[in-house]
Amino acid sequence: MAFEFPVPQYLRQQGAMGCGVPVFGELIATSREEILRDRPNAEEKGLTVEEWEKYLRTKGYVVRRYLPGESYPRPCAHLVFTGGGYHWVYQSARGVFDPDPSFESYGANDSRMLDLSVYPARILTLAVTPSRDVVQT
Repeated sequence: MAFEFPVPQYLRQQGAMGCGVPVFGELIATSREEILRDRPNAEEKGLTVEEWEKYLRTKGYVVRRYLPGESYPRPCAHLVFTGGGYHWVYQSARGVFDPDPSFESYGANDSRMLDLSVYPARILTLAVTPSRDVVQT
């Protein structure tokens, strides 16, 4: 087996509840500033799963939810249970990126990140595809 260099974590959350902002920003290639302009409380109070799904739809995406045990495409956003609460992480073909600073030493391609075993549980996964019909709110 060939050695693989760790893929560095590059997402960073601002605020205690702000994990979704960089995760969904990466998922739909949207800036932090744009998300906060659209959803000003996203970092301070966080958004529910349903609020993130609605936001993604207003941005022109079809959102699909995957439950534990179901296969999911990449890129995607996983809602995980950390033992102390719920938290969003982003997964692409390169690895799993956690915006919490405490994960900065984990390589995104570490096997524990890739299979999400570093977290006590995966609650659900959201994946998006572009839609032709954009819903305005």
